[in-house]
Amino acid sequence: FPSHDKDSYKQTEAYYKAKYWQPLKLKDTYSKEYQAFIFDTAVNKGIHVAKKIDRQAKGDLEKAKTLRIAHIRKWCKCKENKKYQIGLIKRVRSFNARLRHYK
Repeated sequence: FPSHDKDSYKQTEAYYKAKYWQPLKLKDTYSKEYQAFIFDTAVNKGIHVAKKIDRQAKGDLEKAKTLRIAHIRKWCKCKENKKYQIGLIKRVRSFNARLRHYK
């Protein structure tokens, strides 16, 4: 990478860490996969939703996925959001496969 790309990457990483990762305050005892899923939820649905799902799922990845899908379905009841439902649910269901790709 050219040096400006490395700097840009570091700035982006610092931004996401400060805005999404640190406020989540996830327990170290949770699996890395669970932590990554809650982080993904924070980035895509907001910190408030991610924290709510984390409180209810308590480290259980499958429960967290079920809760996020329920949130998506509720959010998509609004007519203008309905068009996003299938893609958002596919994102949740394919999370483990996408995670393996980046390991």
